[in-house]
Amino acid sequence: MTPFIELKQITKRFAGVTALKDVNLSVYPGEVHALVGENGAGKSTLIKIMSGFHQPTSGECYVEGKKVVISDPNDAIGLKIGVVYQELSVVDSLSVAENVYFGRLPHNSFGRIQWKTLYRNTEAILNRIGLKIKPQTKVGSLGTAQKQLVEIARCLSQDPRFIIMDEPTSSLTNKEVDYLFLIMNQLRKEGTAIVYISHKLAKIRRICDRYTVMKDGSSVCSGMVSDV
Repeated sequence: MTPFIELKQITKRFAGVTALKDVNLSVYPGEVHALVGENGAGKSTLIKIMSGFHQPTSGECYVEGKKVVISDPNDAIGLKIGVVYQELSVVDSLSVAENVYFGRLPHNSFGRIQWKTLYRNTEAILNRIGLKIKPQTKVGSLGTAQKQLVEIARCLSQDPRFIIMDEPTSSLTNKEVDYLFLIMNQLRKEGTAIVYISHKLAKIRRICDRYTVMKDGSSVCSGMVSDV
């Protein structure tokens, strides 16, 4: 099987400082791949390269077997790459629907927002992830876990085939983690490739198929979670 995304010998330097050195990573459709390593290992820089916020100093990136250059976040979205960041980026003063489609609100030919379409599309995504709230709800009235699910809904609204999840369980209770894992399992069954970043090894054993360990800016080993 061809990996959905494959990074080969990725190196990134900032003003003489080497943040990444010869990193290799491959993630296949229908798998949850753990990316692990202590703080400062280079995980965040690698995320930003895959999502188009940084460009590598050297190395190659392939999506579905084709060499690509991800020059900005719009390129990543066009390649069906989505990211759920640990830091919440929702806007409390806006509705759930406006957050889910932030910057992409549907308009008619006169430039007016098509609210019925917006709410209908948002409701379909909320139902998919089991978030039982109205699209018109102000995000500021939600709890942290619900805001995290709104972040996931925003990512899914872009119809990604590869999702990077950066510490998505850090603010969730055990019950909410269970539900998030149900969502991830459904995405896996649909053929979505997922990178899951976490320091919680017990949760990695529950949800992940393979792993890659990073240390001091390098990928030092990969393998099956079940073999470790």
